[in-house]
Amino acid sequence: MASNTLLKLSSSSSFGLNSSSSFEDYYFQRDTPSRFSTLQKHKKPLIVGLVFLALCTVGAVVMFQLFPALSTYKPRNNASDVVDPSNSSAIPNRKGIAVWLGNGCFWERQYDYVNLEMDPDGPFAGRDENTITALVGYSGSKKDHKGLVCYHHSGSNPENIYDTLGHAESVQIILDENNLEKQFRALVKNFFASFKAKSDGFQRPDPGDRGSAYRSLIGIPGGVKNERFYNIIKEENAPRGKYNLDMELIEDGTGSKNDKYNAVYIMDSDIFPFYRGEQYHQIHSNFFGGRYPTWYNPDLWLTLQDLNRIPETGCPEGRHW
Repeated sequence: MASNTLLKLSSSSSFGLNSSSSFEDYYFQRDTPSRFSTLQKHKKPLIVGLVFLALCTVGAVVMFQLFPALSTYKPRNNASDVVDPSNSSAIPNRKGIAVWLGNGCFWERQYDYVNLEMDPDGPFAGRDENTITALVGYSGSKKDHKGLVCYHHSGSNPENIYDTLGHAESVQIILDENNLEKQFRALVKNFFASFKAKSDGFQRPDPGDRGSAYRSLIGIPGGVKNERFYNIIKEENAPRGKYNLDMELIEDGTGSKNDKYNAVYIMDSDIFPFYRGEQYHQIHSNFFGGRYPTWYNPDLWLTLQDLNRIPETGCPEGRHW
């Protein structure tokens, strides 16, 4: 999902020099009286050095404006901070009911849910960096490999890669016990609203997100037997949009890897656990749509590290964008 960007700076064309010219030729191309020859001798290397330094500075500024997290992507926590990845919230003594939702790439979904949690007029009463709970990870399967479920990597344990184990990308949020229904309804409403209405059904936010790793699913305690939550899902899935359609809700008690168009798998989160994603995937840039504001990335990402809210999971880490 990530791509490399190379910035190429051309020195000769920028300063009007031909291929055989040098910086000295450019700055001292005019004839000067001989009495200045000694002064020129000392000025040449100084000016060349200053020009080179200026070019490096401009290049660095451009890079960090385009990719602000490049200078600080290195994880801040120590190895001793690593916790069991199944401890998905990483919030000490946080009380509440955990649910998870997935429909395509988890970066875009986390951004929406964080904004929902931090809305001062919303049902989460304006949570802040100390209390937000939306974290990306993997769910939809009972399997792990030695306690790990990881993103794609080139390490020595490909057996722990999430889609190989049957998981899909998702985001977990913890609901307050005194406001469960309003908070869950807000999440589900946002979930369904993120799909794009088509004549034959609803498409994920990024139409390129296809396959079992991106299948649409919702995990709630008890699954479809949780009438309190399941009824909210059905209500928010009422026919809607330009074509007045709804989505198929499928009870999944086995961990299906089938990615079915216009369908949402409803799963029991007590049986199918959520595995928190790697540190570098949290509060991440998205590769379609507009650029996220700096309060989110990198500021919130760095703050959550300082608070030890997103420690490493034990999976290989990568570059944060």
